[in-house]
Amino acid sequence: MDPSEELRGAKVEEMLLAMKGMGRIKVTRVLREAGISRSKTLVGLTHGQRDRLLGALGCEEA
Repeated sequence: MDPSEELRGAKVEEMLLAMKGMGRIKVTRVLREAGISRSKTLVGLTHGQRDRLLGALGCEEA
């Protein structure tokens, strides 16, 4: 995961909220399930956090 320069400071929570079908309650649940703080940025995610986030979203890593 290598976000563009514009997204490097974006918070994971903000990016999830921008996704279709993701409201505040669902985003809060996903972040809690993945063990990720609401203030975590995209570039601040560890590999483990990224994997847990993908799992919580029901995605498989490519």
